[in-house]
Amino acid sequence: MKKSTFKICLIILLITFSPIIKSQVIYTDINPDTTLIANSSNPFHYYYMDINQDSIIDFKLAHFAPSSSWVEAEIYCQWGNNQEEEVLDSSGNPIPLKLNMPIGQSSGIWHNTVSGSTNGALFVPDGITDKYLGLRIQLSGQWHYGWAKVDVPSGATSFTIKGFAFNTNANQAINAGDTVGSPSTSIPEMEKMENLNVYTSGSYININVSDNSYLGGIATIYNLAGQEVKSVTIHQAKFNLNVVDLSKGLYFLSVRNNSQMQTRKVVIQ
Repeated sequence: MKKSTFKICLIILLITFSPIIKSQVIYTDINPDTTLIANSSNPFHYYYMDINQDSIIDFKLAHFAPSSSWVEAEIYCQWGNNQEEEVLDSSGNPIPLKLNMPIGQSSGIWHNTVSGSTNGALFVPDGITDKYLGLRIQLSGQWHYGWAKVDVPSGATSFTIKGFAFNTNANQAINAGDTVGSPSTSIPEMEKMENLNVYTSGSYININVSDNSYLGGIATIYNLAGQEVKSVTIHQAKFNLNVVDLSKGLYFLSVRNNSQMQTRKVVIQ
């Protein structure tokens, strides 16, 4: 093999991933679940979340109902703190993530609600059950990712908070719904995706996604520590990732949009 030739062997195995990502998760099960129900005489009903259990409030969840025709499920960063953020879609709304979807740097648009003298609300979509909000807080200058499990019925007539979790490892993604500490955290279960075609050419992983719903989504490569090492927005059906700078070994390729995700093992040689 010529030294100037960089060969990549991409192996796609249609099996369930083994539990190999090592993270340390602090999980809080809210038992019984907390359901917020506000009304016109008491328009705000709050839940104060300390996601990393350090006795400091990080996020404030609220049910807002100033009238029978105006009700919302809301989430705020804690007033006066610009080191907390929620992940949003391109429309500026919190993303209701499915179980096992990774939450990390490239999950969406990260946003802090505190601006100047105001603390704006983010409206959580209604009609969702057992979905996860992607959250992160900054400690010692580094981001730590987490989630909150919630229900919001159609019409946002209430707001239920079921639990939340926090990854103590800095700058490392966490899976939505992950409640187990090191070393049992696992990669999301792989699903068969007929419209995903992956092949290699030189120092690139070439990806062809024939499902247009993935346009605007994210393709991400994770190392075995669960850290994102390469990411690109999916602007067209055919795109590629340059991996010439990655070390040889096993990685995971995730292709996802706001509601779907497909993950494959990738071996770079």
